[in-house]
Amino acid sequence: MAQNPQIKALATQFEEAKTEKTDPVNRFRMCNEMSNKISPIVKDAATYRNFTDSALRKIREDQVFINRHRKNVRDLMTMLERAYRNPTKAFRLLEVLVRHYRTEQVHRAVKNSPFELGSLHGFDFFFIMTPARRQALENMEKYVLPALKPVLEKHLQVLRLEEINWEEQQAKAEKTYWNALRAFLDAENLRIEIDSMQLQAVGDMDLEARERLSKVENRNVSVMLAKRSEIRKKLAEASKVARKIQNDLNGDGIDDGTHADELAAETV
Repeated sequence: MAQNPQIKALATQFEEAKTEKTDPVNRFRMCNEMSNKISPIVKDAATYRNFTDSALRKIREDQVFINRHRKNVRDLMTMLERAYRNPTKAFRLLEVLVRHYRTEQVHRAVKNSPFELGSLHGFDFFFIMTPARRQALENMEKYVLPALKPVLEKHLQVLRLEEINWEEQQAKAEKTYWNALRAFLDAENLRIEIDSMQLQAVGDMDLEARERLSKVENRNVSVMLAKRSEIRKKLAEASKVARKIQNDLNGDGIDDGTHADELAAETV
């Protein structure tokens, strides 16, 4: 993925700032300018990263939902075999009903008239049922109807979800997520370097150097000096979290989004 041109320009500017080793005031000012530019970029990148993470999680959750439903369907198919001569046809007829009627209507129709889904095992002649037909009706009551209910409750939703090309959608969502994550890390790592250099520049200033600062700059320097330990700790923690995610990017595992809150918390 091509690097964000804003990040690329700031990275070049950062390399130039590194040459200002003999003048901490210039380094401080250059870092302050870069920091003002990088902060909104990091914020936007984090927001987009979280958005793509949520989208990917939703797709994965839907897939888990479908897989669980498919197990219920397999269980139902096993029960339909106990009652119907052609269980596959019975299930297809059930899907037609599901698309056109409410759950309770379908369940009531199948309960009151099992033949809505096709022929049952056995026969009946002038209201005299063969043992196979009696057994099929018993199996309807005992096995099919209980297995039918959990399938009916979710099946229409699953049918609509299955109209999506899941492999293509998930592959696209994962690619978008990883690209967003890389973009965030590019911005976050540069922010950490800029803030670290600025903190170093503050520490390198003597009284003579500080006399060259404006009142606002002096106030900012004083705040940074007072909170130097806290800032260093936050930068170290942000670097640690960034390395964790970089390891995810370099590895074969799929990040499950567990670092999203950490990254947001460590951004200073």
